[in-house]
Amino acid sequence: MQARNVFRFMAAGLISSALATGCATVEEDFIEDVGSTSAPLLGMDSPDIIPGQYIVSFKSDIGAQNVNAAMNRVSLKSKSSRIQHTYAGAFNGFAAKLSDADLQDILKNDSVAFVEADQMMYATATKPSSGQLELDRHHACPAVDDGVFDDHGCDGSGVRVYIVDTGIRGSHNEFTGRMATGFDAINDGNGTNDCQGHGTHVASTAAGNQFGMANRATLVPVRVLSCSGSGSNSGVIAGVNFVASDCQGRRCVANMSLGGGASSALDNAVTSAVNAGIAFAVAAGNDNSNASGFSPARAAAAITVGAASDSGYPASTNSNSVTRASFSNFGSVVDIWASGLSILGANINSNSSTQTISGTSMASPHVAGAIAQMLGCLGNMTPAQVEAQLNAKSITGAMSNEQGAEDRFLCSDFNSANDAGDCDCGGGSEPPPADSCEGRCGTFDSGASCQCDDQCADFGDCCPDKAAECDAPQPGPDTCFQACGVFNSSRQCQCDSACSNFGDCCPDLGQFCN
Repeated sequence: MQARNVFRFMAAGLISSALATGCATVEEDFIEDVGSTSAPLLGMDSPDIIPGQYIVSFKSDIGAQNVNAAMNRVSLKSKSSRIQHTYAGAFNGFAAKLSDADLQDILKNDSVAFVEADQMMYATATKPSSGQLELDRHHACPAVDDGVFDDHGCDGSGVRVYIVDTGIRGSHNEFTGRMATGFDAINDGNGTNDCQGHGTHVASTAAGNQFGMANRATLVPVRVLSCSGSGSNSGVIAGVNFVASDCQGRRCVANMSLGGGASSALDNAVTSAVNAGIAFAVAAGNDNSNASGFSPARAAAAITVGAASDSGYPASTNSNSVTRASFSNFGSVVDIWASGLSILGANINSNSSTQTISGTSMASPHVAGAIAQMLGCLGNMTPAQVEAQLNAKSITGAMSNEQGAEDRFLCSDFNSANDAGDCDCGGGSEPPPADSCEGRCGTFDSGASCQCDDQCADFGDCCPDKAAECDAPQPGPDTCFQACGVFNSSRQCQCDSACSNFGDCCPDLGQFCN
């Protein structure tokens, strides 16, 4: 059974001819796809290249459901070569350590679009000596220097904020009770716990209790950088794929306060995740250079954030009172500016410790938190709608020395209309009524008028839409619900087009797939 699964996808196309001739078996017909032309090899000039390590992108016609089949057409002959990550989702392909001979074979594989040298990625922050809370700079349009942050009733409730970084100290007082299970690409035994401090600070700016823009949002740690604040590009892509998968069916935003050299693979991964409906706020970088030379800052689909200094508050839309921080990258790929100098936030030394950091790493989570506020207040929105709303509410004419970047300073007043009539929560999605099970399945809520838990039938107090919301089929190892056309070797039965040939179709195949 297991051997047959290895060749399943090729077998589906060869079964009719094999049965007709009665001679060739599926296994005998399996050969590696080797083309006559080579795929391009990118990124070999990166100063931060990881020798012998590569990211392989499959061609666009190989979707996530076909990655296993494409992987079956990859043969690594050298003992030193090994697969490190398999990508199926926002980015389809794999990462591997490859010998020179195996690299040449991969470049000739007909399924491969390009191969890119893996490189190091880094947190984008510096540490000054003193700090201040900068939230109040972004809550009013125009901004008001009153030392008080007003979320205007938009606190990020019901929204997930993915922090793609060094992890998060989940026990910190800034995050109590609002941490979800995340992802770890480092595999050093720390899980998603932050042993560096950068990710915890970033998370507190986006959604901390005291320091955060959206202090009721749920935080999801996506640990792709190690205790030293660095990691591989291949690990970052694995993190982006996790975000794209975990966010399905949820309101969410991702923050990437990291960067490295130009990477088509990472840009493509972020773009695909955005196309799937997830807004990404990314740091422009701290090199005082054009951000178009760095990834993911240069990814057109992402919202690239530059760091503004604290030299003044924009009192009107025609006073240039905020300037680009001296370290911040710039250029046409920078979409918006936010506070990034001497930002006070959470630290990992204890559950109450703080630290002050500067960088575009600190500016980006201000925007991610603002997006969480927006989604919590206005309801479901596409990334394009999110960016349009950010642009509509941002303060223009306030920036100086932006050097080709957009002249927009972040404003997060999403619950009141300005003179242009935008950002009115009244036009957004309303929260579910008190008698709905939406978002409540399996839980008891003493403040609700009816219940959605497993005992509500016994007590006769089920909400009227419990059957539709809570009792519908769910994905599982013995059902085709949300699995049609897909083969998964870990399932007990299958829902793909070849299952009838192999006699292992799930019992509800006809209900969901045919």
